[in-house]
Amino acid sequence: MKREGSAPCWNREDGSMNRIQDLIDDGGNRTAAVIPLEGNEAAVEDFLEDLYGSEMIRQRRNRETMSKDDLLKELRDDGLL
Repeated sequence: MKREGSAPCWNREDGSMNRIQDLIDDGGNRTAAVIPLEGNEAAVEDFLEDLYGSEMIRQRRNRETMSKDDLLKELRDDGLL
């Protein structure tokens, strides 16, 4: 099956349109997956949380670290502990 503006897609399970589909490039390589939202809400939410967490880690990768004692002091000073 070909979707307009994308490579052909097929269903991993039974060829229907209600399950995960792979987008295939002209070379036969899987390039993406299409996951229907209906029936997969929890899995999609988990994925988006993981993606967000990974992005936060990437953004903070080069931040200077602090000791546990300094962190606790800062949290106490801010009224968070």
